[in-house]
Amino acid sequence: MERKHICAFLWRLVLDVVFPVPIRLETLSKLSSATLLTTAKHASNDTVLSKTNTEAVFAYRDPLIRDAIRAFKYDGIRQLGHVFAETLYDTLHEDVSYDLLLSTSGSPLLVVPIPLSRERYLERGFNQSEIVAEHFVHLFESEKILLASHVLVRNRNTERQALRPGRAEREENIRGCFSTPFPEEIAGKHLILIDDVITTGATMREARQALLNAGALNIRCVAIAH
Repeated sequence: MERKHICAFLWRLVLDVVFPVPIRLETLSKLSSATLLTTAKHASNDTVLSKTNTEAVFAYRDPLIRDAIRAFKYDGIRQLGHVFAETLYDTLHEDVSYDLLLSTSGSPLLVVPIPLSRERYLERGFNQSEIVAEHFVHLFESEKILLASHVLVRNRNTERQALRPGRAEREENIRGCFSTPFPEEIAGKHLILIDDVITTGATMREARQALLNAGALNIRCVAIAH
């Protein structure tokens, strides 16, 4: 067995031991955005969110949300990406649509997913944040909002943030790992930066700073859960 497959197996084993899945995958595969929005706990605006200027829809401590995100990322239930995108759309579309209506710059709003490293992408086969971002953009049906997955890249494979016990360790783990290969496509633009889960905020903060350094005018950070 290749090393990357062994690592994936061990990581899933850790998840199964620490967070055993009580909800059947069949049930999770039939979830709707309406069900999540009406039954799941919503995130509260705590210190992490306020310091990183991030909005999160759901509380990750909610078992339904935690299991749904795990099923999406590790069990291949990719349709949940559309469901999560719909919850983001329901939460943000009024503000975003209003901004697009008033915009006179002529530049589209760019939606940027937090990227995976090449190794992690090959291991998983997809980037969960990119799937959510793609569906989110399509829901607007507007040429004024575009998916821009290519403008932010992860330079190196970092250890999973969940395995880093403290805030300082997580910040050190993620420091300097993002770059912007096409700064000319970012400069002067308004962006929405999307991730699936924000914990300490280290990843979102580092990615946001890389985009600001490339000349982004404004960045709205959003996550499915916190």
